[in-house]
Amino acid sequence: MKNTIILVILFAFSACQKLSYYEIIVENITEHDIVIEAFHEKEKQEEIILKAFESYTNSQYIDIEGGPDFSLFQAYLIDSVNIIFDSEKIIIQSCGEPELSACWDVQRNILAYGEGESYEYTEFGHKKYRYTYLITEEDYNNALPIEN
Repeated sequence: MKNTIILVILFAFSACQKLSYYEIIVENITEHDIVIEAFHEKEKQEEIILKAFESYTNSQYIDIEGGPDFSLFQAYLIDSVNIIFDSEKIIIQSCGEPELSACWDVQRNILAYGEGESYEYTEFGHKKYRYTYLITEEDYNNALPIEN
């Protein structure tokens, strides 16, 4: 009887919980070292450094009542990024607006969180979601040389 009461209380508590767990992962699957610079209104806010074949994960618990307000970056309102390969080549990605507003119509953009072309989406448990962005050799090949 005591165990039944405990189970009922635990079930009621878990049913009321509104938090979801999100992981946002960037995997560098290239042979190149990468620096990802994040900007808001042209001011650098953050930098992520990935060696060849490394990954970076930002995980967050989010109140689902407010919607999926999650980010790859610790800083919010990022509106553009530079993906720099070996300090030699660069990809500049932008939404023109902060990442949380809209970036869905841009193909393969690290700021375009959610299901679609940019991120692989996986649900890996109850209220647990993973978004994975792959930086590939094709990205490196399409990057522009950095002009000094």
